[in-house]
Amino acid sequence: MSTEPLLTTAAPNPVVLQEDTPISDGTNGIQTDIMAEPTQAEATTFVQESSLQEKDAQSTGSPAMNAASTANGSTADVASEQDTAERPNGTVVAIKRIVDHRDLPSGVCYDARMRFHSIIDPLDSHPEDPRRIYRIYKKLEEAGLVGPASTTDEDSPRVMKRIPVREVLKEEVLLAHDLAHWESMLATAHMTYDQLMRFSTFSDSVYFNNESAYCARLAAGGTIETIKAVCEGRVKNAFAIVRPPGHHCEPDVASGFCLFNNVAVAVKTTMKNDPSIKKVLILDWDVHHGNGTQTAFYDDPNVLFISIHRYENATFYPGGTYGNLDRCGRGDGVGKNINIPWATKHMGDADYVHAFHRVVMPIAREFNPDLVIISAGFDAALGDPIGECFVTPVGYSIMTYMLCELAQGKVVAVLEGGYNLDAISNSALAVARTLLGFPPARLEERNPSPRAAELVYQVCLEQSQYWRSMGPKAFRHRAIDANNLTHNTAAWRMHDIVRAHQASRLREDYGLVPLPLLDDRTSASFKDQALSTPDFHSADVLVLFIHEAPATHANLSPSQSDGLSLHETLVPDAASAYVGWCVDHGYGVIDVNVPAYLSEALKVRRAVFGLPEGGDVANSGGKLLPVDSETTEGDWTASNAGPSTSKTPEYSVVEETARLVRYLWDNYVDLADASQVVLMSGGGDACAGVCQALSVIAQAHRQQREGSVRPPELQLTDRCAGVIQFYGKAPLRAVSTVEEGLVDWYHNASLCILSHHHDTYATTKKPKRKFGRTIRPPADTAADDVDSLMVDMFDKVTSYIKDLTQEVDDVADGNQESKPDPDGLLHNNDTNTADDLQPQPQVTHTPRTVVAAENVDTPMTDG
Repeated sequence: MSTEPLLTTAAPNPVVLQEDTPISDGTNGIQTDIMAEPTQAEATTFVQESSLQEKDAQSTGSPAMNAASTANGSTADVASEQDTAERPNGTVVAIKRIVDHRDLPSGVCYDARMRFHSIIDPLDSHPEDPRRIYRIYKKLEEAGLVGPASTTDEDSPRVMKRIPVREVLKEEVLLAHDLAHWESMLATAHMTYDQLMRFSTFSDSVYFNNESAYCARLAAGGTIETIKAVCEGRVKNAFAIVRPPGHHCEPDVASGFCLFNNVAVAVKTTMKNDPSIKKVLILDWDVHHGNGTQTAFYDDPNVLFISIHRYENATFYPGGTYGNLDRCGRGDGVGKNINIPWATKHMGDADYVHAFHRVVMPIAREFNPDLVIISAGFDAALGDPIGECFVTPVGYSIMTYMLCELAQGKVVAVLEGGYNLDAISNSALAVARTLLGFPPARLEERNPSPRAAELVYQVCLEQSQYWRSMGPKAFRHRAIDANNLTHNTAAWRMHDIVRAHQASRLREDYGLVPLPLLDDRTSASFKDQALSTPDFHSADVLVLFIHEAPATHANLSPSQSDGLSLHETLVPDAASAYVGWCVDHGYGVIDVNVPAYLSEALKVRRAVFGLPEGGDVANSGGKLLPVDSETTEGDWTASNAGPSTSKTPEYSVVEETARLVRYLWDNYVDLADASQVVLMSGGGDACAGVCQALSVIAQAHRQQREGSVRPPELQLTDRCAGVIQFYGKAPLRAVSTVEEGLVDWYHNASLCILSHHHDTYATTKKPKRKFGRTIRPPADTAADDVDSLMVDMFDKVTSYIKDLTQEVDDVADGNQESKPDPDGLLHNNDTNTADDLQPQPQVTHTPRTVVAAENVDTPMTDG
């Protein structure tokens, strides 16, 4: 590999002087005529200025450090430079000009000696491979961005200039680490093989050899020099290709392949030595949470740390809740720590770019940093075996491009993780090209996944406490204070109001009446939760409809940035349309609403507000009461409107739905005369609850058959003609595979209606049978939310229900042969469209009967 000269001073841009041509700086219109004879005073002034600028350059490293900073929001950082021109008479004239910061070269920091850090066991392998930095630099060299090209065209803006590497100093490391950690790392240089192996076991996912500490000092020192070159104006931006990585390293311990925290050490050193750098943004897009960097700046108000990482409910490395979205800083640093924790793997370009548009860039602009550091791990790249995400070089390029608009372009990318050698080199090349000024390619898929959109929304709500750009500010529940409580402080949950309106309309239009439920349900959210037709118990067909509260479509109030305009707020009510259709066709109906949150207890509200026993105020200012609360009325106090014990479990929509379905089945459906029952559910959590309930009911029936308790005359699989579920964009849920025959029955009887852009269709794999049969609406159907999907599919679904109940009658009467889906409709994702929506003949089940299944082991998608 060829070498290139190290970058030590700023190379001036070439200036071409033509006869009788004035030179313009291109910015303020000031011109210098080089043909004019200078006076003695002018010549003396030029010499003095040249001497002073030369001394300044020696003391600061670059004339750019002496230039006045541009105003906030300017498009470029400018610096003063000086050239000389010789006249025909031999007189040398000094010429001042203004240099655009964008004309400076980009820098790169790389040293092959950092490859000395490697495993000492020849039979072992490790993902943090020394070839990582070699492959990246080789890729840049092959692309002409470094190496031989720079020796022939040193001043080209398309060539990265080498920045020298040095070892970090002890006093620099101690800015981010304690002395014991520094000494323990240095001690590895003199350890034996056995000592190194033993010492590695004491650390968290770190290996050592005798050169590891030396390589770590080079990595940290190289990162400092790279940032220094950018801050001093020798390069406009830079890429530090260093290893071992650093963002997992805590102040007192090495972990996660990291020995020193390169970024933390470099940022603290820079902010200490350079008074022009007052605020720094650190953006960590490594697939793992940068726990060490977060710790280093958790209480620092001048460093904004943003981490986008795979979290998976605290199960993904480094584990724990430290990387959750509610970890926002401590003390003076509150609000300066932002975590965007992905709930699952397989996040792609559109998800990351969506997080940038909604969270990263608005907050970064509001913070207005003087310097931007990218902890550039590439283990979220497509093909990485550890990250298992789908970010492409285009995605990394777009994110880098957006960050370059900050801090007058002072951006430094520092290598962290990334363990697929091809993916890491291609991704790093994309970042380097963007730093050089090449525009990113077009992003083909721009719609984020539902799980990413929901997570980003939650992050916005959390950060709205600290950043105006995240408005409207999230509403925060406050505990009721009985001493200061008046009727004017009452608040109502919208889902309580909407359900009360639904109940009123259903009573007036279709004669539905309240259906008594459990006697321990004290929350206002359970009032009018279950409604039914008066004669549902005698109807031949019974429809049990479980749904969540409808979504609200609203605009912000023009006069209140933190509220909604009530006059421009619409609440769709597709569920009532289905109820009305069922009533018109003579079906019995049980309509159940499942709230996502619970208002506080009715009795407590009545006591607090002094209302009569029949009063009804759905105040939501107090703490939430879960449905399974063991708290009694005597445990409640008006001072806090919450239970005084800690026995209250967390409320769950899925668990509540499963409990409701089981309760209704045992206490109403089993006792009704209906020979056919159709289960319908609307909303992801409601659908998941129905699947869980079906598994529980089937298990109960099996236990009754095997025990002494007399089983019901008709089993679940005998009475339930079909299960229709509106998932929208929510992930598919499965029924239990333990109960024999349940999976086959559910696959034959179910109809799972997804949005056209559901994640299931992002892969060619078919869902397993336990997830049911799926329906994909046409491509021209814009419905993604459940309510719109229910409206768009109304005609097809109601026709399907009518045909389904009639067909089950025919099978029971022997007029149609029972066989599983002869035409293969509704089975394959690729051909499963709304136009194929036809009922599948039911298989009549008797106890202990198992229906033969086809393709039971087809792969499951990431639902």
